[in-house]
This record gives sequence, C-alpha cells and structure tokens, in this order.
Amino acid sequence: RDVAAWMIRLIESRTTGTFNAVGPASPTGMHAFVYGAHAAFSSAVSFVMIPDYEFLTKHKVPYAIPWIMPTGDNAGSALVSNQLGIANGLTFTPLAESVRDIYEWWQSDAVPEERRIEMVSGEGSLMAREEEIIAAWKKHK
Repeated sequence: RDVAAWMIRLIESRTTGTFNAVGPASPTGMHAFVYGAHAAFSSAVSFVMIPDYEFLTKHKVPYAIPWIMPTGDNAGSALVSNQLGIANGLTFTPLAESVRDIYEWWQSDAVPEERRIEMVSGEGSLMAREEEIIAAWKKHK
C-alpha cells in the first residue's frame, strides 16, 4: 500500500524516473524486524533465533523468513538503495502498524477459515512443525 500511494503521488506530481521502491527506510536486521513486528501485540513472547542456514535447509525451513537467504547469486540482493525513492516521496508505514493491519485482515471474513486452518495445521505448515524444529535446534546446539 505504501508503494501504491507513492505511485499515485508520483503520477499526480508528474515525477518520472527509475526508483527502487524497497523498504524499510533504513537497514534493519533480523532482531529489529522480529521485535518490531511483535510490537503490534501485547502478548508475551520468547523468540528462538536459528542463525544456521545448513540446519534450516536440513529441516526444510530456509525460506520461512520474509526475504531471500544471502547465498549464491542471492548474496547482497537485499542491499538495494532506496534513497532516490525516499528523496522523491516514498514513505513507509511503521512495521507494527503493517503487522497489525495484516493480522486484522487475516482474521477477517476476507480470508476463508479453511485457509487459516491450513496455515496453522496443514501439511507442510511450519507452524505445525515449530515445536519439533525448536527441539531439534536445541539438541543441535
């Protein structure tokens, strides 16, 4: 939605050019992202970080995070400058607000109950395997 609103502003101002419409506004590491996303909620939480690509691959979760792992041709692919976009009006909704909005949409009638059930407990669901993966990680360490 940030990009859509920005595109409208660019069109209205007749601004043209080549821009990287990527976010967040500044580099954000995994910890900042996860804690920033959790700020949308008041629940207690205990994060388990697994910074071991081989372990994640072995347990079939290398792409469970919201970006591409920096391996092979993907190394550095997340390091794209958005400064020209920002200089031309690109703005970013705060992470916690985006997460809250996505959660509200996910819980709404717009998403069928069957889809929510599939995500939590369906075949291939990482949520269904979470305890197993964490136990394997603790044993692995």
